[in-house]
Amino acid sequence: MTSTIVACATGAVRAGISIIRVSGPLAKKVGEKVCKQSIGAPNLTVFRSIFDNQGQLIDKGLVVFFQGPASFTGEDVVELQTHGSPFIVEQVIAACLAHGAEYARPGEFSERAFLNGKIDLVQAESIADLINAQSTAQATAALASLQGALSREVSGLQEQLVGIRTQVEASIDFSDQSVDTQATVQLRLALKDLGQATKTLINKVERAIHNQCGLRIAMVGAPNVGKSSLMNQLTQQDSAIVTDIPGTTRDIIKAHIAFQGHALEIMDTAGIRETLDPIETIGVSKTYEALQMADMVWLLVDASSLDTNTLKTLESTLGAHRKKSIIVGNKSDLIPSVTLPNWVDCTISAKSGEGIEALLAMTMKRKSVSITSAFSARRRHLKALEDFSGHIQQSLASMSTHIDAAAEDLRCAQRCLSVMTGAFHNEDLLDQIFGTFCLGK
Repeated sequence: MTSTIVACATGAVRAGISIIRVSGPLAKKVGEKVCKQSIGAPNLTVFRSIFDNQGQLIDKGLVVFFQGPASFTGEDVVELQTHGSPFIVEQVIAACLAHGAEYARPGEFSERAFLNGKIDLVQAESIADLINAQSTAQATAALASLQGALSREVSGLQEQLVGIRTQVEASIDFSDQSVDTQATVQLRLALKDLGQATKTLINKVERAIHNQCGLRIAMVGAPNVGKSSLMNQLTQQDSAIVTDIPGTTRDIIKAHIAFQGHALEIMDTAGIRETLDPIETIGVSKTYEALQMADMVWLLVDASSLDTNTLKTLESTLGAHRKKSIIVGNKSDLIPSVTLPNWVDCTISAKSGEGIEALLAMTMKRKSVSITSAFSARRRHLKALEDFSGHIQQSLASMSTHIDAAAEDLRCAQRCLSVMTGAFHNEDLLDQIFGTFCLGK
């Protein structure tokens, strides 16, 4: 028999209200034991006293019973709403444990919802994405996935694939008869259409992953050009040490901010220069690694001391990363009337904050295509779709000459989609996914 589990669904924090969730076959019994009376009909919120195992009053609050399968987990669920003291929550959970419940594992409520067919695996993952959202774009995308946006896209590929597989399997059954060339042509066309649809979805998933991770921006430049001061302006706190001594920043310092509803990860890096200091040398090496990882690069220059060699130095520093770079002239407060060269994209004052919002707006405009997403997605989804696409292409190559091999590739392709949605899964995969969820979800 399935166990009955309990956990706090609102986290171990002080708040006005906390919700303790109980799910499983004994949920209603546990609820009535801790309340010492009936908790009412399904979906009816009632006011009850809540007692410990010794009959001592713990708290008074609201209680609601959801009868399975019409609940989040698909099982009987009771939710106890108490005052938001961690001590009270601990006492209520202890009372539930005394009456037959067990501690829930992280993500176990969502896992049960998946196993009971209430949601697929993609939707289950979007719950965690929604909880962890740090921007409007991330929250909107995660909610769309929870409502089935990505799952419907995958279902569309599945339907196309099933139609093709049906025809291919039928042609194998009649392989002793002459092969209909026209039928083969039609199958190849259908596979090409499926391949194109898959490519379109892969592009959408890549954008979704980008949106979920946030736009990564690397700040690079010579020592003392103002990168750490800019970081502190962006975060409005002393995130990075600022001194007049060159080479203060040795490691990559990361901070997350939001702008225009989108998440941005800012990376402050070590100043690029020739140095004999072994630690600073490692820092400069990490700066070049940040250049590789970044979606956009802010190359800061001292706008008050530009010369004819500056551009050559900058181009040497950026190399192939020039296309994704914005050259930022810092210390604009020192040059109120100087005309800057046209290769400086914008000017700011990291000291006063002037021009920083315009820099952020320019950054978002340049990356506007890649930061919009119709749903949330993860790298395992991308891997499954890439594998699916590979099998489709292999099947297409074999269709005219080796129909059996083509059929096997199509079977493998369908398995890729099944792993993605959870129609086919193993325990290790579920442990890996749901183990990242917070307790009580």
